[in-house]
Formats: sequence, structure tokens, C-alpha cells
Amino acid sequence: MSKLTQGHVGIFVDDLSVSAKFYQEVLGGSLQEKLVLAKDLIIQHVLFGDFDIELVKQAGMVPTCDGPVNHLCFHANDAKAEYDRIVSGGYEIDEELEDNDDVAYFFFRGPNKERIEIMQRKRN
Repeated sequence: MSKLTQGHVGIFVDDLSVSAKFYQEVLGGSLQEKLVLAKDLIIQHVLFGDFDIELVKQAGMVPTCDGPVNHLCFHANDAKAEYDRIVSGGYEIDEELEDNDDVAYFFFRGPNKERIEIMQRKRN
């Protein structure tokens, strides 16, 4: 078997420009070339180092949740600072900041109601 590496996570979006701005400006991703695959199918990749998120806008798309994917997670050096920044940005907090000796984390909702976790690992 060949060695598998990370590809991307695909998120269907209602408004591609709002979502791209969120992932770029709020979470710090780097926008890549926008791909127009058909007149009603547009894809925007956002890179976070080796982590790739594919934003998909498709006319008439009906959101589905056929699998068990629960959330996306981003690691941070200071979860409390990120929590304060997200709260001040008016985003919906899904789970309040939990902070203990090993880890600090919280969950919030993105512009498409996607569930996002910010986590700080305190021990290796």
C-alpha cells in the first residue's frame, strides 16, 4: 500500500466570499487560486501549512451530513487569547473554554455553522 498523506477537508458554503474571508482573516489561512469547475460549481482552497480546507459553492446544493465528521481543529499557542478574539468577533461559542494542566480548548461555529475547535496542547 502506498503511504497516505493529508489531502483536504471539504466544506459546502452558502457564500464563498464570506467563508473565504473568515478562513483567511479570522483563522489566518492563505487563499489559493479559485477554481471554477462549472458555471454553478466554484472551489476555493485555503491553506494552513499542510492543512488544506476546500470551500465548495454549488448552486442548488443541499447540505448533507452522511458521515461522522464532528469538527475541524486548529492548534494555537494561546487558546485563551484565541477564545477572547473569537468572542469579540461575535462568533457563536459552541463549548466554552476548558482549561486544565494538559490542554485548553473551545468550540465555536463558523459562517456556515461548521463546528471549529481551537486547542492548545500544554504537554508533549
